[in-house]
Amino acid sequence: MYGRLITMMVFVLLGLMAMAFAFNYLWYRVFGMFGARPPQMPQQTQQVQAEAIEAENELEEQRRARIKADQEKKAQLAEKHKKELPSKRAAWKAKEEARSAEEKAQADLKMALDLLQAERRDAAHRRFRDIIEKYPGTDAAAEAERRLKQ
Repeated sequence: MYGRLITMMVFVLLGLMAMAFAFNYLWYRVFGMFGARPPQMPQQTQQVQAEAIEAENELEEQRRARIKADQEKKAQLAEKHKKELPSKRAAWKAKEEARSAEEKAQADLKMALDLLQAERRDAAHRRFRDIIEKYPGTDAAAEAERRLKQ
């Protein structure tokens, strides 16, 4: 007898819980759209959130400032290089002109020998002929003639 009573009470409680859930769901579903206010955050939480947003904004400003400084530095370096380039070209040209014919011929001969070692005979022979034409009377020209005869 008590078993049936307990079972009936359980079903009644389950029905009441289901009704309460349905009522709560429908209440917020229907009336939630009309004038329902979002839950308010405590004052301290709002302050922490505002501080976090402020810190993020400050970090973003610092990042932008770094990027701008880097761009300005690159622009200054480019301008400096642009101004220095003609003087460097003049120095390179003067240095190249100051090299003796023998040094130039030796450098070209080394290149021709490297080509010969790499089994590029046609290119090496062309180089040898160029050395003989450009730098006659040098030791490198004599070596180039000797290599051509081989």
